[in-house]
Amino acid sequence: MNYLKIVINAYTDTQVQGNTYKSYFIQEAQKARRDDFCEYDDFIIGCKKTIQDLKNNIEQQLANCQHEHKKMMNLYYMGEMKAKDEHFITDKLEQEINVAKIRQQMETFGLNNFRVNINDVPRFAYSELLELEKQIEQAEMELKNKKTENIISQIQSISGENIVVNNGNIEGSQNINQKKSFLNNSKKWTIISTIITLLGIIVTIVSIVGWEKISNLFK
Repeated sequence: MNYLKIVINAYTDTQVQGNTYKSYFIQEAQKARRDDFCEYDDFIIGCKKTIQDLKNNIEQQLANCQHEHKKMMNLYYMGEMKAKDEHFITDKLEQEINVAKIRQQMETFGLNNFRVNINDVPRFAYSELLELEKQIEQAEMELKNKKTENIISQIQSISGENIVVNNGNIEGSQNINQKKSFLNNSKKWTIISTIITLLGIIVTIVSIVGWEKISNLFK
């Protein structure tokens, strides 16, 4: 699967047709499963990795830019930077002024100051990649829900039993009724066990104190 092409098309096609990234990803995931036997999970992972690679390209550009500016600052401090008249700047005050200007420039730099810089790839902004990433995650959730609904539908058609999802687990009505019956029986045995325990305590008290003394308490 050419996931880079899919991500690029998600961006360019939706710009032209006005669809959402999410709907495009869902459509392509279904097509990939039908035509290329690519499971939804594999499709989503491939798209996410591609988007992350594009983000890494921008992040690396920012890191390189910051590195170059820090390098310039160090050269100023070491007196190895030249002024316009080609003399080395050794005056401490002049060095600090130039370093302060560099720091000010660095503060204005951010990820959205850069664009993807790869041949034959649109110059994505970082914010656009974040939106693509968000939409692919929404597409992933919708595809998972559809997959679960299909499984439930298949089970119901085979078993004729109503199926529900309980805490992420698919359960039949028979299993649920068995659980309820088990819980009800457990409550009954708990009450019976408590009564037996109380009777045992009463018998122990009678054996120690004596029945006659206990009877006298109620006369």
